[in-house]
Amino acid sequence: MKKLVMQLATVLTMGLTMTMAHAADAAEAADTAAPSARQGKIKTCSMDAQTKSLAGAERKAFMRKCLGTKPPGTGGGKGG
Repeated sequence: MKKLVMQLATVLTMGLTMTMAHAADAAEAADTAAPSARQGKIKTCSMDAQTKSLAGAERKAFMRKCLGTKPPGTGGGKGG
């Protein structure tokens, strides 16, 4: 009986470990999928800026507007 309990505990532990590992893999996959959408937007905006031959401050302003980000110091961060 003791051997059966030990085997059952081992099987349950292995099952739980596999479930946790699968959940971690799913979370990691979700984390890597999110940046790819942002990277695609950055790439598109960058190509648009290049097509328009923008450089320096003009390019920076265009990229901010294209990406929908606020310039530093405009109240977009913490501490207010």
